[in-house]
Amino acid sequence: MKDRSKTKQALSQELASLRQRNEELEKSEAARKKLEETLYESVRKYKELFERMSIGLAQYKPQEDMKAFVHRVDQLMYQGKKNGKDRVCSESY
Repeated sequence: MKDRSKTKQALSQELASLRQRNEELEKSEAARKKLEETLYESVRKYKELFERMSIGLAQYKPQEDMKAFVHRVDQLMYQGKKNGKDRVCSESY
């Protein structure tokens, strides 16, 4: 009778251990799913950003005032936006 009691106790402990491991695996899977969703959302936002990006490209001229340079680049960027999204506009030389 004593051996049978130990067996029941050992099985109960094993069952409790398996339940705890199962809970840990479920938590890990939930964390993995959340990470996967976050990754897909980041990829979607990244693609959306670059599908809508307009860039103004200009070469800095020696002795040029920085405000004037930024203004030229800014105007090129807005020209790109006006011509449609996802454009690079540059000055011709």
